[in-house]
Amino acid sequence: MDKKTQFFTRAIGIATIAALALLSATGAVSCKDTLTEEIRENIRLSEIPEWTLTVADPTPANSGSVTPQAGAYTVTEGQAFAVSATPANHYLFINWNVASESGTATLADQTAQSTTVTLTGGNATVTPVFSTNPRTLTLTTDGFGATIPQAGPVTVADGIEYPINVTPSAGYTFDKWVLISGTAVFADANAASTTVTVSSGDAEIKATFKPGTYYVTLAAQTGGTVNPTGQQILTGGIAATIQATPGIEYNFKNWTANPAGAITFANPGSASTTIQAIGDASVTANFTLKTYSITLTSTAQGIAYFSGSTNTIQASSGQSVSIYASPNSGYQFKNWVKSGGTGVTSFANVNSSYTTVLVTQGNVTISPVFEAVTHTYSISTVGSYAPASSASPSFFTDAAISGNYLMLVGTAQNYDTSGIARSINISAANNMYSTAANFFILTGNPNSVTLDNAGNAYVSTETTIHNIAQSTAQYINSASYGASSLAWIDGILFALKNGTIRNINTATLALVDIISRRSTGYSLADIDRQVEQGTTYNPLSIYRIYPYLTPNRTPIAIGTATADNVAFTNLAQFSAERRQTYAMYRSEDDVTEGFGDMSGADRIGAMSANDDTTELCVLTNTGSYDTYLKFYNIENGIIYQGKVFILTTDEGTTEGGACFWGEGNYYALVGGMSSGTAKIWVIDTSSTTNPKLVYTKNLPGYAKVLWIGYSNGYYFAVVKKTVAGTDKLEIISFSFAAS
Repeated sequence: MDKKTQFFTRAIGIATIAALALLSATGAVSCKDTLTEEIRENIRLSEIPEWTLTVADPTPANSGSVTPQAGAYTVTEGQAFAVSATPANHYLFINWNVASESGTATLADQTAQSTTVTLTGGNATVTPVFSTNPRTLTLTTDGFGATIPQAGPVTVADGIEYPINVTPSAGYTFDKWVLISGTAVFADANAASTTVTVSSGDAEIKATFKPGTYYVTLAAQTGGTVNPTGQQILTGGIAATIQATPGIEYNFKNWTANPAGAITFANPGSASTTIQAIGDASVTANFTLKTYSITLTSTAQGIAYFSGSTNTIQASSGQSVSIYASPNSGYQFKNWVKSGGTGVTSFANVNSSYTTVLVTQGNVTISPVFEAVTHTYSISTVGSYAPASSASPSFFTDAAISGNYLMLVGTAQNYDTSGIARSINISAANNMYSTAANFFILTGNPNSVTLDNAGNAYVSTETTIHNIAQSTAQYINSASYGASSLAWIDGILFALKNGTIRNINTATLALVDIISRRSTGYSLADIDRQVEQGTTYNPLSIYRIYPYLTPNRTPIAIGTATADNVAFTNLAQFSAERRQTYAMYRSEDDVTEGFGDMSGADRIGAMSANDDTTELCVLTNTGSYDTYLKFYNIENGIIYQGKVFILTTDEGTTEGGACFWGEGNYYALVGGMSSGTAKIWVIDTSSTTNPKLVYTKNLPGYAKVLWIGYSNGYYFAVVKKTVAGTDKLEIISFSFAAS
């Protein structure tokens, strides 16, 4: 089939398939129709090339016949085409000769009378050869290649060309054909593929080969050098030595060649080896970075770590590795050092706790250096306010702060039978004020005050609970139910009186539930008064009280005691989130009861909790006037004593003193008096076992700090002008900074 016919056959087939696809889409014809499949097969076959095979008349003329008869035949590429030869009388069949034109003809058996021929790549001609004088041709080699036909005797026709060819061994090329014996003529003795004509008898020929000459280019990958380098001329069959030398931070990996089959390595994994070439190629020496161990060590002041959990990793030379350091409490990171090993380190930032390091030349151990944290502390007075001498407390009982208001409660005279509550606007710390009308005269001696978050203040005396406005101190409501201490937590008002903690309805100030009962009880001020009059109470203890009742309204009390000599002394509100409060109590003998024992102390100056209600700070005083800060861990509802810090042995320090947490719960601010002068002490509580006094602030002109609170970014303190007498109270505002 010629090209034009092939083109039109394919075009018609494609058009037919398109038409059948359209019919299939409309349901008229199934695409699996037999006709469709046949057309598809015809198109597939039409795409396979077809070539012309010419079957020639036998040689010599009239020496025989050929089937099919001599002529041109169209054959499909790759398909076998049968041919056969029949000799005439007195002739013998010798072989088939092939003459390639544009393609290649492959005979199944060149010496068989009946055989097949296959065309690839183009056209060719085959001719049957007969002879009346057959000769024996013997083919041999020098051992560095093979002949086609293979070495040995073959039958050829006298005086007629016979095709011969060679295949060199690896590393060799064809040299020439040599006549060993007999009479034979080569068409080209220097061509690997040629013909030979034997006449006048048998003959022997030999194919000879010579080592090949190849161009091999040697190069090194990053990380080393090779010797020799560049383009080299190698002789086939002869080994050449090559050497790779890795750089200082590299190891030799292996040799590779491109194309891979052109080079034979004695040992591709050895830096020094030999190669043999059987073709032109490029040879490359490959290297890998060395690997070193990096170990991080921690110290007593902090830890060092990688991003994972291990403290030793393997890293390639020069690889960037992230390292981290975390100081323990009280310390800060200073720098990194190489503490061991033979390697060399290079830090991206040696002074950064998070950085990267590169290691070369060996294994290393790296350690962080920590140093004790040094802080600068300051307490700066922002403003002060002295309430008017009339209708303002001169003797302190209690204070509470919420938002923009501070409620100050006390008496005009020491142990007066009636009290005064004054509202002070603290919205501007440097300009606190209270108008002449912002006070309220209490019924009875004041004991305690607490503020809610809705603008109400609750003030208790021994006989009455007063509800007054935070902003004006004006009367809202009252109830004839006294209390020694009040606490507001999460929308509930609790009152303590005579050892009984009660839930108070804030709308009516009526009793709701009894939470826990004791035989007697005092407010904080009452107890201090009793001590001053010579009555000694010890030891002190802390109870945790759940203010919320169960659904059936059954009171809940944790750690309650039943002895008649036990009395709660103070309520303090701390955590709405945890929905619990804390009460301190003391017994009148040496029996230790309850949780959080404070044995040895006989006076409570103040009690406060940190922001997340995990630790209490309690200011106490012994009979010898030693002043203690005792810290109680209250995590998970368990109360147990932690750190203890002796502040001073100065008498009177904790009389009405103050204890407050500040600056992220790392510091406790303690107010009091020393040597007749008001002072604020700053205690660093970051260490779990060793609190430290880090700063002391004298307040000239004041005798004693009685109370400390916090609002709107500032601290507020109630201070007393003189140790004794009727000198009135003042409010000071101050800022505290630790850097």
